[in-house]
Amino acid sequence: MTSQPSKLVEELNGVFARPQPPTYWATPEVLRVDRVSPRVRRVTLGGEGLTPFLAGYQPGDAVKFVLTETPSPEPNERWEPGLPSRAYTLINPDREAGTAQVDIIDHGDGPGSAWAGQAEPGWRVLVGGPRFGYTPDPAARAFRLFADLSALPAAIEIGRAIVDRPVSLAIEVPDAEEVRDLPAGVVDDVTWLIQDGGPGRQLVDHVHSLDWAANADVHVWVAGEAGTIGSIRRFLRVEQALPRAVVTVSGYWKLGEHGIDAARVALAAELARSSKYDGNQYDLDSFEPEVDGV
Repeated sequence: MTSQPSKLVEELNGVFARPQPPTYWATPEVLRVDRVSPRVRRVTLGGEGLTPFLAGYQPGDAVKFVLTETPSPEPNERWEPGLPSRAYTLINPDREAGTAQVDIIDHGDGPGSAWAGQAEPGWRVLVGGPRFGYTPDPAARAFRLFADLSALPAAIEIGRAIVDRPVSLAIEVPDAEEVRDLPAGVVDDVTWLIQDGGPGRQLVDHVHSLDWAANADVHVWVAGEAGTIGSIRRFLRVEQALPRAVVTVSGYWKLGEHGIDAARVALAAELARSSKYDGNQYDLDSFEPEVDGV
C-alpha cells in the first residue's frame, strides 16, 4: 500500500515542480572580465546567440555554463553527461547591445573559478537556459530579500525590477572586503552581515531578530547555502506561519559540496524528514539545479 504524502511533501513538490521556460543553447563570446571584489569576477558575454536569453528575461534568470575539462578558449559543441557545469545568474541584461553579465565567485578549485580565472576576450562558452526567474507579485505590499554572496547578483536584479514598493536586502558576506556600493535605486534599505560562526549563521540570526507580525502581504525571497535557506524557510513557514505563497527559497550551494544540485539536496533532505515520504512518487532525478556555481 502506498502511503500518502504529507502536507510538507506536497508543498515542496509544488514549489519545485513549477513549469519552466524553454531551454536555449548558445556559445556567446567573452567580451571582458573584470574583478569587482576580492572574491568575484564579472564576465561580460555578447553575441547573437544571447538574443533568446534576453528577449524574455526575468530577474533572477540563470544560465548553465557547460565547461570543458580544462579551461579552453573553444567551447563544447554540445552538452554531454559528465561535463563540468555550473549555473550563474544573468545580470545587467542589455537587449539593445545584446550583452549580459555573470558574477563568478573565485574559490580556486572549482571548474567555474578556473575558467573565469583564465578567460579572456574572444573566448566562447556553451550556455543553456534561462531558468528560474523570479516574478515579483503585484499584490505584495513590500519585499524582504535575504542572500549570501552567491545570491547577491539575483537579489540585485530582483530589487531593480521592483520600482514601486519598498525593498529591503540583508546580505551575508565572508568578510568586510566584500561590502560594496550597490547600484543606485536597487533597494531601499541594505544590511551587510559579516560571516561569523560559519556560513549562514549571521543571516539566520538576522531573520530571527526581525518583527514578522502582520507580514502576510510582505513577500520574502531567500537564497544562498542550502542548509541556511532550509532553516530560514522552516522558521518563516512553521514558527511564523507565513503563507507558502509569500515565501520563495532557492538553494544555491551546499556547505562541503562542489558541483552538485544544492536545491535538489535541500529538497531531498526535507522530503526525507517526512515519515510518510514515498520515494517513488517524486522524481528528484529530473529536478533541474537552481544554483549559482563556483
